[in-house]
Amino acid sequence: MKKLKILSLMAIISITSQAAERFGGIYFDSSIPVHQVYSLKEDLTYLYQSDFEHTDSDFSLFFELEEVNGPTLYNWIFNRVKYIVGQDYRIRGRNYITKKGYQFPATPLPRSSSFQNTDAFGGVVVMSNIGAGLYLSGKKSKLLKGTKINRQKVFATSPRVG
Repeated sequence: MKKLKILSLMAIISITSQAAERFGGIYFDSSIPVHQVYSLKEDLTYLYQSDFEHTDSDFSLFFELEEVNGPTLYNWIFNRVKYIVGQDYRIRGRNYITKKGYQFPATPLPRSSSFQNTDAFGGVVVMSNIGAGLYLSGKKSKLLKGTKINRQKVFATSPRVG
């Protein structure tokens, strides 16, 4: 009976546990619920396979694209997103890492007024670039900042670390 309880517990743990994985070059952290990883994979696949016949002329200009098609749009995302973590992921404690001695580029930091969170169009944030915040904060304090994603150190060496 004791063995049955242990085997049942192990089965439950293996079903509910989540593993980090990669898809199309983007790393999905284990903090993302399985159903959300599935949806993200479906969405990225759909985007890549989509054919865009009619797009607004300003769309390609705004996103600096020479052509608008599935692979081009997927690559646009891929160049900006390398890691996705779950909504409850926190950058603190063991997840928060720093390194001294990093040489940041000499480009000036944006004025602090540009960091204000404005909701002029009633938008809802569904994803944010935590790498940009780590980079700007680190550059200001002259300390390279980063996070551990499934025990892998990811430093924000650029606001586009993804």
